[in-house]
Amino acid sequence: MEIFYSNIKELESCKRTHSDIYRKNLSLLGVTYRFTFDLKKAEKYLDLGLPKLPNKNFDIFTTRLILEKAKIYRSLGKYHQSIVLLEQCLDIFTKQFPEQHVILAFILTDIGMIHRILGHYTKASEIFERSLSVNKNHLKSNAATYAWLLTQIGSLNRGIGDYLRAEKILLESEKLFRGKFSEYKELRAHSLTALGFVYSKLGKYDKAFTALDESYKIYEKYFSVDNPRNAWNLVQLGILKRKQGKLKEAEELIQKGEQIFLTAFSKNHVERGWALAHLGIVCRENKKFEEALAYFNLSNNIFKITLPSNHALISWQMMHTALTYLTLKDNEKALKHGTKSYTQFKEIFGISSTQTAAAAIKLAQIYIEVGEKEEAIKLLKSSLHAYNTYYKNSNYPEYKKIYLLLNKLKQLP
Repeated sequence: MEIFYSNIKELESCKRTHSDIYRKNLSLLGVTYRFTFDLKKAEKYLDLGLPKLPNKNFDIFTTRLILEKAKIYRSLGKYHQSIVLLEQCLDIFTKQFPEQHVILAFILTDIGMIHRILGHYTKASEIFERSLSVNKNHLKSNAATYAWLLTQIGSLNRGIGDYLRAEKILLESEKLFRGKFSEYKELRAHSLTALGFVYSKLGKYDKAFTALDESYKIYEKYFSVDNPRNAWNLVQLGILKRKQGKLKEAEELIQKGEQIFLTAFSKNHVERGWALAHLGIVCRENKKFEEALAYFNLSNNIFKITLPSNHALISWQMMHTALTYLTLKDNEKALKHGTKSYTQFKEIFGISSTQTAAAAIKLAQIYIEVGEKEEAIKLLKSSLHAYNTYYKNSNYPEYKKIYLLLNKLKQLP
């Protein structure tokens, strides 16, 4: 971090003796601010430098700066603006360089990442495959791009609910970053965070804590504990604490992460919406139902602004809202929200996805409470079939939920 701040000081002190050089310095200052995650200043200085740079055909230097601006847009949640700039860069590099050029792999990976965030899983998969092809041709000279791509492919598999495949790919990525590419500290921290998320889903809580804690320490040592990427760790650690029943600790960790997102990004950033939804879950489990609904409402408003209407995060948040209404004995609203959420999961992922299966378990809980025994049994059997397709063992945490609900149904008249 000291190097970045030293660069800022040096660049800010440059005299305006040569307009082109000065404008380039402004752009470089914007890039440096991006690394310190002062995104508003980063955007400001890149805007000041980029439009006035020479070379109407966009030389490599200018194109790299456009690429940096696209990354800033992505961090700020301006996903569509980011894709426009990335595709502009892709077009320029494709014309100037052979297909195996490493920069192409970076651009393709970034485009795929945004499609993944937006829930365009098929499109993201296609783009990652192209990037993978470029990386294989260029692997000997820059395998760090390959390791970063693996992190994104692992995150894609996590997003569609294939956690075992995600674990395998992320472990490969982590091995590369831990070994021959250990200088890429932030990318390794990001990979560890993704791995911790997957371990949590698989019920491997000790491994999840280890991965997230190591990621946190990397940010603490080399970057900043207030780096927005580290907020992911805090929220994930909060989720793990919640699963252990440590609700006070969970709430404190998630609130800290949410505040970092708010300060670094904006009140309507998708990451903040995600953190707010998890605060809602903690409040519901802590029997603070009105607070839970307030958090879910805030989260839902953010998702509506930032995400497509059929995004999985919206469906996920809606299901947890349904469960909150269920605990409040408002069965009508619970059934309405739960049914809509489950239907959207089926449309997004298909009936055999683990994501849909998880939603089916929650909807089954609602059906049990409203007395729809047969509908609940159908949903639980569907979930069991989906999980057997992926896991084929009883160690996966969701199996326990299914069998507990099936036993509860046996006791009903």
